[in-house]
Amino acid sequence: MRLIDLMKMQEQFAEAFHDARAWRESPAAGLSFVPATDVSRTAEEYFVRCDLPGVSREDVRVYAEDGAIILSGTSAKTAPDDARVIRAERLSGAFSRVVPLPSDADLDSVSAAMRHGVLEVKVGRKQAQQPGRIQVEIQEAGDDG
Repeated sequence: MRLIDLMKMQEQFAEAFHDARAWRESPAAGLSFVPATDVSRTAEEYFVRCDLPGVSREDVRVYAEDGAIILSGTSAKTAPDDARVIRAERLSGAFSRVVPLPSDADLDSVSAAMRHGVLEVKVGRKQAQQPGRIQVEIQEAGDDG
C-alpha cells in the first residue's frame, strides 16, 4: 500500500468520527499536529485553506497527486530546549493532510500562497462538457469488415 493511500485512509477515518477535532486538540492523545482545513469552491476553482499559525512558508510542502492535495510540513516547538514547560497546549511537530478533491479538479492548475498563518491552495476546475447532441458520421465499411 502506498503512503498516499494510507494518508487518505487516515483522513477518511478521522472524518468518519465527528469528535476528531477533540482528538487533535488533546495534548495527551500523543498525536502530531493536525491543522484545521476548509475546502470551498466557486464555478472556476476549488480553495483549500489551512490554518498554520507560526509555521513558515519554507516549512510547508504542497503536492497535487491522485485527485488530492497533500499538505505536509513541520511546526516548530515554541519553548527553548532548556526551558521547563509548565503547560503546553499548542501542538508542534510534523503534520500531513490529504484533501481529496472531486473529479473535475484540474491538478495541472494549482497554486498556493501563505498569508498571516493561513495557507491557501487554489485548484482550477475542468470545464464540464456541454450536454447536447453530436452527430456522428457513418462511414462506409469495406468488404473485409
